[in-house]
Amino acid sequence: MKILTHFAHATYQTALAQIPNTEFYHVMDDEGVYFDEDQRAKQVWEKNAEPPQNIKMIEAKDVNPKEFNLMFLHWHPLIEPWCKQWPTLPVVFLEHTWPYMNRAGQVNYWKNVRYQHINHTVFITPASRKAWDAEKDEQSSHIYHSFDVSAFPQKIDYSSKAIMTTTNEMITRDWACGFSLWANVLGVPNKAYFNDIALYGYGNDNIGKVSKG
Repeated sequence: MKILTHFAHATYQTALAQIPNTEFYHVMDDEGVYFDEDQRAKQVWEKNAEPPQNIKMIEAKDVNPKEFNLMFLHWHPLIEPWCKQWPTLPVVFLEHTWPYMNRAGQVNYWKNVRYQHINHTVFITPASRKAWDAEKDEQSSHIYHSFDVSAFPQKIDYSSKAIMTTTNEMITRDWACGFSLWANVLGVPNKAYFNDIALYGYGNDNIGKVSKG
């Protein structure tokens, strides 16, 4: 199977690459031949890093939709421009966020966009599906998005004041990531920051300087 898609989180792409007999072609359009700046997916692997062998790059101008079986999207702003560019391809959408600030207007707007262009939407949890008001949508389903914690080193010494979290340290995205949950756990509710806690980020150049390294 050949799938037309775009770069997103490298961890997602690496996991998807494990699907057998499947090739993913990530569309690039650096020169803006087809898409505006905010409609172009960026490359997430570092320049010297090799993506999985079945993940390839393709220029937008070289895409022949007849050569692909499916289009796979996972960023809302790309739905309309991409589906208008290649309208003959069936489209699966992975919804890995919640509505911005959980606003009803966001739910209704993007629900309508998906209804017009998407054949099937996969939500990352039942709660996410509910948040997007898609529980009864027969053209949707859900998975359980999680980390394989068995791959992490086992902790033996609990004397240090250390926290390992995923995105909860992003204060500006508390509505989605639950930063205030940690404040409550640590006994400092409604506090905008933590004293004496060092932040270490794991990733590449797309996670920002504050978390680099």
